Parts: sequence; C-alpha cells; structure tokens
Amino acid sequence: MVEDENLFNAMPDSDDTIEVDFTDTESKGFQIIERGRYVAKLVGFEKGISTAGNSQFIWLFRIIQGNYKGTELKFWTALVAKARWKVAETLEALGIPSFGAIVKIDKNEILGKQCIIQVEVDEYEKKVDGKLVVNESNKIEKCFPIQSGAVKEKDDIPIETAIKKEEPKEKVAEKTTKAVLPAQEEAPASEKAPAAAKDDGGQALFS
Repeated sequence: MVEDENLFNAMPDSDDTIEVDFTDTESKGFQIIERGRYVAKLVGFEKGISTAGNSQFIWLFRIIQGNYKGTELKFWTALVAKARWKVAETLEALGIPSFGAIVKIDKNEILGKQCIIQVEVDEYEKKVDGKLVVNESNKIEKCFPIQSGAVKEKDDIPIETAIKKEEPKEKVAEKTTKAVLPAQEEAPASEKAPAAAKDDGGQALFS
C-alpha cells in the first residue's frame, strides 16, 4: 500500500491528468488453455438472463492446480426445462444431491466447493478490418465430482485419481439384491416332499 502511495505522490498534481508507470509491467494477454480436465473451485455464482431471454445460472470456476493455476472460466447453465439437468449435474459435481429433489441453493455454502472441470477449445470466426479471422476460446463442457474430499490447492494430484469413479449400475444392483443364505443340510429321502405332478403343458396339478 505504501508503494502505491509513493507512486501517486511522485506525480505532478493535476485534476485532469494521472500518470502511472507501467514500464516494468508485462501484459498477461488472453490465455487459451489446453483441452483437458482440471481441478477447480467455485469462486462466483449468480443468476442472470441469457441472450435468448431465458433465466440461467452463471458459475465462475478457478483452476487450483497445474500450469494453468489461477485461470478463471465461466460456465452458463440454462434453467429451461430441457436443459435443467445440466444444473443438477453441476450441483452433483459440487457434492450437492440434486436429481429428483427440490434443492435450495445457498450461495455462501456452494462458493469454495471443488470439482473437476472438462475444458474444451472452440474456434469461431471474427471479422477484423473486413477480413474473417479464426479465433479460439475456452468453454467448460462438463463438471465431475472429486473422488475424496477437498483437494489441497498446493498439492498437485493426477486427474485420474481425483475424478470420482462410478460403479456400473449392473454391479450396484447385484450388490443390493444378492443375499447370503445359511447353509442347510439336505433332508433324508424319507422326509422329502413329493414333487408336484404336472400336466402335459407343464402346469402343476396340485401343490
């Protein structure tokens, strides 16, 4: 703060002109990051209106690991019925159960939560001085939940380790329905019940 004050105190007094020394300041430019998955945390969240006039949520994620640490990307999710699943998917990625439920979103509670973001690179044409120029931009395609708890920003971990693994539905169903029955000794032949007689069509005549 003292450095800033000294900078301004060294300037000549004027109501209309302010001089600032940027000779040792490098331009950051507009950085395009590589396509891939990155560990990120939510640092901004608000409700807005899209260019089509629909309500939407605007999410701001900041990458917290790797070469692009500190890079911030926006993510837009529309609240129209056919696209509402994307909102639920994003909330689920942040650890908030949403599908099939009524969810009240507390901005103060979701800010700071972490997830994995899938970043893509889009190309678009822009007219500059009468000529079409191809430019690139980044977009978040999808959010994934993190495997176990919050990731420390100072510790880089492989994305494959961070992404939460989901078991195939077939295996989950098998686990929930399969029961282990106690072993039973086979009854003596004399105690076995006679088999039910069947007609020609395979139907039991008595039980």
